[in-house]
Amino acid sequence: MLKKLNKYWPYIIIFGLSFMVAWPLLRTGYFSHQDDLQIIRIFEMRKCFTDLQIPCRWVSDMGWGNGFPLFNFYGVSTYYFAAVLSYVFGFIGASKALFYISLVAGSFGIYLLGKNLWGKWAGLAAAVLYMFAPYKALDVYVRGALAESFALSIVPFVFYFGYKLITSDENRKYGALFALSVFVLMVTHNIMVIIFLPVLIVWLIYWLYLGKWKKIKDVVVPLVLGIGLSAFFILPAFLEKNLVQTESLLRFELDFRANYLKAGQLFVDRIWGYGTSIPGPEGGMNFQIGWPHWWLAIATIPAILFTKAKKHIKVLVALLLAAFTLSIFMTHNKSTFIWVNLPILKYFQ
Repeated sequence: MLKKLNKYWPYIIIFGLSFMVAWPLLRTGYFSHQDDLQIIRIFEMRKCFTDLQIPCRWVSDMGWGNGFPLFNFYGVSTYYFAAVLSYVFGFIGASKALFYISLVAGSFGIYLLGKNLWGKWAGLAAAVLYMFAPYKALDVYVRGALAESFALSIVPFVFYFGYKLITSDENRKYGALFALSVFVLMVTHNIMVIIFLPVLIVWLIYWLYLGKWKKIKDVVVPLVLGIGLSAFFILPAFLEKNLVQTESLLRFELDFRANYLKAGQLFVDRIWGYGTSIPGPEGGMNFQIGWPHWWLAIATIPAILFTKAKKHIKVLVALLLAAFTLSIFMTHNKSTFIWVNLPILKYFQ
């Protein structure tokens, strides 16, 4: 018993802490947020099951009753899972269950990754920071962005399985898990894929380089397999994008120029609101990184410079800090030249 407790106590702590961030989901009834369409989307996905429309593309009851190909373009995995759960928990219960999973699951992935890199305590600290990241709460309780929040819970597992595939001898096990996690991410949220796929490639190259490229075939095959499995969704979404009115995604309040942030909104602001994102700090939507998060990010700089950690660990932390810094820079108006020269970014806001 003590051996099992010693092995699993971090998971128990993470699970216990999850009730602190998920308590609104445990109440009876539903909770309101900006994207209050999750129930109808789950209903429409389940209707696809009944009609044997697999893969689901067309939703007949939305679009003011005219119907439109929602699931031809909008990430589908979340709603497949929710539709299955709805047979047991009902539509509201399934929606709340997926929101709960999206809030909590990623912390277990972060723990596994952190534990393998730096030990149990570092993994647990990373898991807690990830669980209590303000943006994750914003995604669920303000924006109601179920698909995006779910994608953020998958990303840690993609990086973890990719790392284990390269650094362990269990090629079949981690190859299958890596391919599966890549596939699920690819069909969950388009924008998250565009954001994290380049970072994933750098991550894989880094560990392949340290391993003298011995595992390159073992990595490429499941990566291609995972992307290939998602072709049923990715290809129609890409090839038929000219058939939908994507310009509605770029109207004024959604234009990247109207959504730049001030430093205070990221580092200082503690006001929590339920408004929308509008130019300036008056919108009521909170964009804070989280005080402990950026304090610890800064604290890692002297740790890199003055500790005796192995060189490859220092390089890894430096790369992670660079990615963190770039993500902050992209929220500032000084990054306009990047937004303008990479047209695909205009859909990110």
